[in-house]
Amino acid sequence: MAKLNLIPNFLGHSDPGLLATAYRDVIWQLDEFIVESEKSARAFLKAISHPIPQDDFVFHLMDKRLDPRDIPGFFKTCIAGKDIGLISDAGSPCLADPGSQMVEYALRNGVQVIPMAGLNSVSMALMASGFNGQQYRFFGYLPFDGAQRKKTFADITHGLKRGETQVFIETPYRNKATIEELTQRLDSEQELVVASDISTPNERIERRKLRQWTENTDHLHKVPAVFVLGKRR
Repeated sequence: MAKLNLIPNFLGHSDPGLLATAYRDVIWQLDEFIVESEKSARAFLKAISHPIPQDDFVFHLMDKRLDPRDIPGFFKTCIAGKDIGLISDAGSPCLADPGSQMVEYALRNGVQVIPMAGLNSVSMALMASGFNGQQYRFFGYLPFDGAQRKKTFADITHGLKRGETQVFIETPYRNKATIEELTQRLDSEQELVVASDISTPNERIERRKLRQWTENTDHLHKVPAVFVLGKRR
């Protein structure tokens, strides 16, 4: 049975040592990939010293302009018996990253899906938060629309009251404004963890009460970050 390998990319810092040797050996055998962006995929394959020449790779693009009618064509060689890979721009595919449509198509068409363990900023931030990791909710990117955003914050508040950890991400240039909004909408004693630049040399994981987050947030400007809200045990 042919396989769709879900390949974990790096998180802003290309360190081949972060990829398990067993996974690298599998990826080295592949020359066809479904990718979020060709540039990022090529950089990843170069970083892991893929032995196949770059000109010999075949890429299928799953960007915002993807037409679902194109997906069967992505799997033509795979369904015929050839293993392929899926690479998102950062971290693990399908977790706060695109790829779920590809996995669904694979499963519906007899293709074996192989998830490879790797870097994921959301799970890593939750692990490092010290909050409840048994019950949590991930919201993805917070909605920008006012009414939807208000509802999301209401859901976050209710979840915190139930003892659930609440996790979300934001567009990096909105990090500081989002922290200010949290201090206005939630109790000032509420604890917040912000995990930024995860797995890079500039990684910072900070846990403070919201009233303590009102200053010293300049280092978060335009930096990829994960926000985690929870209760002290």
